[in-house]
Amino acid sequence: MNQQILEGKLGVLLPIQAQIGFGTTITHPHGVVIHPKAKIGKKCKIRQFTTIGTSKSSAPFDAIPEIGDNVFIGSNANIFGNITIGSNSVIGGGAVVTKSFPENSKLVGNPAKNLNKINVKSKIFAHRGAKSFAPENTLSAFKKAVESGADGIELDVHLSQDGFIVVMHDENVDRTTNGKGEIKELSLAEIKKLDAGSWFDEKFKDEKVPTLEEVLETLHELKFTGELNVELKTDKNNYEGIEEKVSGLLRSVKWTFTYIYSSFSFSSLEKMHSVEPSAEYAYIMENDTEKMLQAEKTPFISGIHPNVSWFLKNAEIIEKSTKKFRVWRTEDDQTLFKLFKENPEGIFTNDTKKAIELKKRM
Repeated sequence: MNQQILEGKLGVLLPIQAQIGFGTTITHPHGVVIHPKAKIGKKCKIRQFTTIGTSKSSAPFDAIPEIGDNVFIGSNANIFGNITIGSNSVIGGGAVVTKSFPENSKLVGNPAKNLNKINVKSKIFAHRGAKSFAPENTLSAFKKAVESGADGIELDVHLSQDGFIVVMHDENVDRTTNGKGEIKELSLAEIKKLDAGSWFDEKFKDEKVPTLEEVLETLHELKFTGELNVELKTDKNNYEGIEEKVSGLLRSVKWTFTYIYSSFSFSSLEKMHSVEPSAEYAYIMENDTEKMLQAEKTPFISGIHPNVSWFLKNAEIIEKSTKKFRVWRTEDDQTLFKLFKENPEGIFTNDTKKAIELKKRM
């Protein structure tokens, strides 16, 4: 094998139909990717962060690696698809194995698991809509999220200068439109003149920045029956009266979907709760355990939305908690597999199609 590839910073990539001979040892600190149709001989050793097979539904039906008898596969491996693993193989701690787990093979270490024995209940939320396939936080992105079969949809809200509830992630329009300026300093009429799609792809050039009312009506018309997560973007700007406006709109109709309010701002959640005490609330956090503890002792907060890195490092704290955890920043296959093992209440992802497909394979 080419020594330069072995020493590369991105790890080892073994191509399709690779032949890995009897007794070969492959190890690399950045991981190994073994493509479909590869044949792994007897008594091989493959260590650390290996991905074997493919998570893509478009892969050929016969693109199935064959793994020989008595193979050792190291820790934190991902093994998925209808793969044949020879008898008496050993699969290291932290591995994820789906389907075709053979008799007499072993899962060793903690927390190695065979996901055939796990009922993955985590709900898949489309983060800012299906933002991998359409410009984020637009009607097109929300429509595609519904089409993908997402369990939930997440969006962000601000107030325009004239008091309309605008759906956008950033506090300004610079990144996701052809305009410039703070949302709080622009009227709705000015915002509606902007192109909110061309930055993503020219085919979305007529896309407009939606209001929350437009999004709710669209989801209702599409008969979306999942959960809508409305994030109040009040951690940087104090939008006077946004809590009353958002709550009034959500309570004005019996929608086909349920909804959750979330925010990085604890004070905004308190205001919202005083307006609508019967709603469900979640506190968003990066890596701040203090915020988690604050949420834990606040009865009206039922959910905590942490960064995935914090979630995966704090299993003991989470196990003791009575709150619902919905995790964000979760794009690569390995992270999704780890989360499926832990079964949080929800997973926010930019690519709902991939997440749903991986979940189905569990």
